[in-house]
Amino acid sequence: MRNFWFAGMWLLTAAAVHAQPIDPWAREGSIDVDGVTVSMQALRATLIEQAELIRSVAEITGEAVESAGSRGTPPGVARLVQCNGLFGYDTIQSAIDVAQDGDVIVVLPNTCSVLGRWYENIDPRGKRLRIQCADPENPSIVELTVIDGGSAPPEETNQSVVTCRSFEGADTVFNGLTFTNGKGYGITTTQGISTYGGGLYCSGRLPSLWGCRFIGNNADAGGAIFVYSDGSTSLGSGEIRNGLFSANTATSTAGALYLVSSTASSAAKISVSDCRFVNNQAASNAVMYIRCGTSDDTSSPMFSRCLFDGNTSAAGSIVTINSGTGHAISSPMLIDCSFTANTANLGAILYVAAGTGDAMSSPLFSHCNFDGNTVNSGGLVVVSAGTGDSICAPRFDACRFADNTLRMQSNMVRVTSGTGDAIARPVFQSCRFEGNVIDSGRMIQVDSGAARSLAELTLRSCVIGGNTANKGFLYVRAGGNTAAAYADIDGCTIVNNICDAGSMVDLRSGSPLNPSDVSIRNSILWGNRVGAGLEEIQLDDEDVRLAIDDSDLEFLDQIPVSPLIKLGEGNFSLLPEFIDPGGIDDAGTPGDLTDDFAIPGDYHLLVTSPCIDAGDPDYETSDDDIDVDGDPRVLTCRLDVGADEFDPTENPADFTADGLVTIDDLPAFIQALTEGSAGCSIASGDTNDDGRLDGLDISGFVAALID
Repeated sequence: MRNFWFAGMWLLTAAAVHAQPIDPWAREGSIDVDGVTVSMQALRATLIEQAELIRSVAEITGEAVESAGSRGTPPGVARLVQCNGLFGYDTIQSAIDVAQDGDVIVVLPNTCSVLGRWYENIDPRGKRLRIQCADPENPSIVELTVIDGGSAPPEETNQSVVTCRSFEGADTVFNGLTFTNGKGYGITTTQGISTYGGGLYCSGRLPSLWGCRFIGNNADAGGAIFVYSDGSTSLGSGEIRNGLFSANTATSTAGALYLVSSTASSAAKISVSDCRFVNNQAASNAVMYIRCGTSDDTSSPMFSRCLFDGNTSAAGSIVTINSGTGHAISSPMLIDCSFTANTANLGAILYVAAGTGDAMSSPLFSHCNFDGNTVNSGGLVVVSAGTGDSICAPRFDACRFADNTLRMQSNMVRVTSGTGDAIARPVFQSCRFEGNVIDSGRMIQVDSGAARSLAELTLRSCVIGGNTANKGFLYVRAGGNTAAAYADIDGCTIVNNICDAGSMVDLRSGSPLNPSDVSIRNSILWGNRVGAGLEEIQLDDEDVRLAIDDSDLEFLDQIPVSPLIKLGEGNFSLLPEFIDPGGIDDAGTPGDLTDDFAIPGDYHLLVTSPCIDAGDPDYETSDDDIDVDGDPRVLTCRLDVGADEFDPTENPADFTADGLVTIDDLPAFIQALTEGSAGCSIASGDTNDDGRLDGLDISGFVAALID
């Protein structure tokens, strides 16, 4: 029989105490359970504070969720679960069954089992509770407080570790617990019984999950968590934060997380922050799957600062975002998330699709990184519209795609539309594509489907440098009937890319009725290499069009004269003058591009670059129009060519743009000083960086002059 030591006294096990639960707060000191020390008074203070949090947890999600406190009832009491029943509860479920809204259930490590686990399948039964370990801020306590859902008999339908079917929401909180070995909630389908949500099955709303770990759970769909929100409640779902999802598997879809929403449901409002998804696996259809159902379904969860690392999909994607049918809208947001070292064998790292009817899929990715991933067949980012009037329009802001490896006809970015009036229209703003290797595919492929469908790609203020794409850089093809395919490249820097078996730009059309157009404006194309005998630009037939304006093109004099190509007067061919131009190493075999590799560079413009103030003179900026570094476009006289907008504050006294401050800069500085402004100049004259040009800047100019 195991004893428990409180500082200053021995306490007997449950067999030697009265039936009335012992009040733990009557004891001073601490409890030590196999080396785990818990201060009772500190725990009490924490629980009182946490009980107050339960009453206001709705503030986290912004939902008007009724709580125990809002109904005027007390904050609740703490109930301790200890394996010998010392405090009246020897199972987690027994404490839940008698608990009232607002109570806090503290689960101590189970020292009665060989592995130290609680072998239970629990259900909060719709109660507004906080179920937590003894110290959620202590990682060792969280690791020791394990709930193992693998003990349910095979004939039991419910084998998830936690099952929520009573519309638990934001004010049902799980904090600092480890869930493992769940097998999922069984639902009978036409194919038999399928299991959902190995660690957590949730129908209705999602409870709050704070600092929890889902490790080694399995189900047919949603190895760790499956959430289905049917819209029968307007109350808010909870949030998942500081969680770990590791080694969970799905025999079909979503090894880690499966979010399904229905009829404008609260699943759309789920927040997932600071979570790690590591080494999860799915047989098909993604490691994380977000989708709508039908009709007016909406799905707009938010992910922030999450890591997806080392996950594997055998026949699908790492992340799939899909809208359903009818008016379904899927518009999740992913902010500051990282996708590293994941492997998709027959799919994509990211697959975004729209369904049928007038369904829409329009996720936002902001400041996300996709680095070091592997795709064995498919693409890194695949954007696909469905049928009817469906629209697939993801947006990528300030994202990085670097050092990824793609094999077997894969593409870095693939855009494809379906049939009918379907539209696939992704936008990449201020993104970087660097150091990627595509063995037998293209960097970017835009391919429309049939009927009146449209596939259209926009790249704005992006750097695309040092990539190897076997079959070419940009391939645009319109399909059958009156389908169309477009690519709009504006303010981009495209340098040091290797295409040993394809062209930089390849335009094709399926029929005379199918336009296939590419527009390149205000961009730099320099130092790229194509294989021997290949053209930089390849035009398939008379139904394609290419327009190039105000751009710096190394191969400008090689562009053929053709009515299909419109060259604006603002194009030029001058060395761009980057801070570090990088380059391509031919590995000693200049005639063989297959062994070449790119040398990374720094593609910011030097003060002497001819690309400064060389862009479209009539360019109109907007508030969200930024360069690759997030700076506003047009910082000097007019738009710069390329992805980088030269910042005049870096050389505020160099009015002659020769990289030096000399006596030649003095007349322009005096003129700017007397007029109170440097006017249209690559130098601001503001040497003390106070936002003004005045007499206080004279000493700075003199210092730069004599330096």
